[in-house]
Amino acid sequence: MIPETHWIGRLAALLVVSLVVGGLPAPAVAQPADDLDVRVTFGGPGAVDAPDDGQFLWRSNPYDLRVRVSNASTDTLEVCVRHRGDPQCRTTTPYYGTGGAALEYSDLPDDTDGPVRWQVVVRTEDETTVTRTGTVEVVDRTGDLDADGLDDEPEVRAGTKLTASDTDNDSLTDFAELEEYNTDPTDPDGDSDGLRDGQEVTLGTDPADPDTDGDGLSDAAEVNEYGTDPTNPDTDDDGLGDAAEVNEHGTDPTDPDTDDDGLTDGAEVDGHGTDPTDPDTDDDDLTDGAEVDEHGTDPLESNTDGDGLTDGAEVDEHGTDPTDPDTNGDGLDDGLQRRVLAGNPVVFAPLGLLLVVVLPISYRLLRHWQGDDRGPRDGGTGRGPPGDAAAPGADPRDPGPTAFDRVAPITKRGEIERLLEANGGRMKQHEIVEETEWSKATISRTLSEMTDDEVIVKMPVGRENLILLEDHEADLPTD
Repeated sequence: MIPETHWIGRLAALLVVSLVVGGLPAPAVAQPADDLDVRVTFGGPGAVDAPDDGQFLWRSNPYDLRVRVSNASTDTLEVCVRHRGDPQCRTTTPYYGTGGAALEYSDLPDDTDGPVRWQVVVRTEDETTVTRTGTVEVVDRTGDLDADGLDDEPEVRAGTKLTASDTDNDSLTDFAELEEYNTDPTDPDGDSDGLRDGQEVTLGTDPADPDTDGDGLSDAAEVNEYGTDPTNPDTDDDGLGDAAEVNEHGTDPTDPDTDDDGLTDGAEVDGHGTDPTDPDTDDDDLTDGAEVDEHGTDPLESNTDGDGLTDGAEVDEHGTDPTDPDTNGDGLDDGLQRRVLAGNPVVFAPLGLLLVVVLPISYRLLRHWQGDDRGPRDGGTGRGPPGDAAAPGADPRDPGPTAFDRVAPITKRGEIERLLEANGGRMKQHEIVEETEWSKATISRTLSEMTDDEVIVKMPVGRENLILLEDHEADLPTD
């Protein structure tokens, strides 16, 4: 170690390094000064490795002053150092074109602080001279050069700057990031969610968690794209998480009722099975909310009671009950009355009573007046088409079929009888379903009753039934 002579106080230290070659003849042509690369650094326990621009030394710690010369054209270099006293010299030899010298110094005095200037002069054996000057900052390990609340030594360990209170410019001081939020003071977005750490603190999100509320959307996506609350997994409190609304259902995570039908998105998805983006899921002209909350109808079924009228038509046009297929209890479905009578089934209730009660009674009285109130199944004379010869034993006064014979009550049974008569007395069961538009269950129940009453005959044909009027059974071919 070069012995210390004396030191130059704060803001006044001067370092001079001279490279001199003695006793050697100078070359004919001097090496250009621009060819020499001269660098001065500090090392040893007193040197501070900080990301700041500039050089730093710990006060009261030994350090090295290091000079490196590259591209020297001479074989011998002599380094002379004047530091805190007279110049000190050392001779060295370049190694593969690179020469250097390291001079060690003892601890800086306790009262040395702040910037200290240094100067380096390099001279080759051909009298080429290069001068370098600079400043080294002397700091205390327990000091706080940038006044951010974090001592300088912990800053060096954390890789933060000694001269900047917010190294990564994220609006949080280095101290706050290390001591309060446990974030990286050298990374402005510690959780890589697209929001700076300082912004997250302001918003109330966790700068160390990319999805603070755990709803499947990153904090940045909630703030910058969807306008949702990154601290609330269900921003609109509709029972669906924000991510589920965005990624699965296509609903608005900031509106609890996306389609404005009176049902929350969550109730539609989890409760009723309706479409939260369509106010009328079954297209019956009643909103889903009205069906559930007002009318008691099925928002997934356009004709809840199966009477052939849509729920919307029953409520808005006919005034009938969309949950009762026979609103007025006259034995006629609301839809059937509408098709046959082309009027309001409530208004036509008296006419329905007439058709169902009065006409059949009148018919029986007429038959009795004619002398035979029994049909073919009762052993009576039966009826043949107009112009047919009377059956043996028939009453010659019998005028044959009358208009009353061709009038059937407007009921389900009557409707089926008319359909069978119009189709030659026989139809396949599925054809009756298609013609009436009634449910299969309704058709099956009505046909069973008519079979029990011997009005029709059901003949199995393959995997379905052929339905015949009783008096047409004889028309079937025999084997």
